[in-house]
Amino acid sequence: MNLILEKASLKDLPSLNEISMKSKSYWGYPEDWLNSWEDDLTVNEDHIQKHQTYKLTLDNEIIGFSVIQCNGEDFEFTHFWVVPRYIGWGYGKFLLEESLKRGVHSPCRIKVESDPNAEGFYKKFGFNTVSQVESYPKGRYLPVMERVLN
Repeated sequence: MNLILEKASLKDLPSLNEISMKSKSYWGYPEDWLNSWEDDLTVNEDHIQKHQTYKLTLDNEIIGFSVIQCNGEDFEFTHFWVVPRYIGWGYGKFLLEESLKRGVHSPCRIKVESDPNAEGFYKKFGFNTVSQVESYPKGRYLPVMERVLN
């Protein structure tokens, strides 16, 4: 098994966007919801060129990725996805921990607007829910979570 975390490149964009859509659909959301979220789920050239964008490969297959955006002194995961068939195998933990080691400097605060189904995952790694933001459809809310790194 050859597990590697490295910077993503522009040639990875199609794979990254396929992963984000597949991962979001893992939770069984209706097709019209997924379509309405497509812009938010899409990674573009700016993500690769301006932010810390990492791909996780297993035996040369991209199985996950993260995007960390710097917001002054704080940071935000704007994308964090694992291919559904690899969820629950520890790859998300590896991706999170290694992305933080490489993509942020301490001390800082890192934030994520989590899918409600992923809130428990982030809590396992020290993130706390601090607020919520309304999503689509109306009446659906995303937990806003953060963690302080010392």
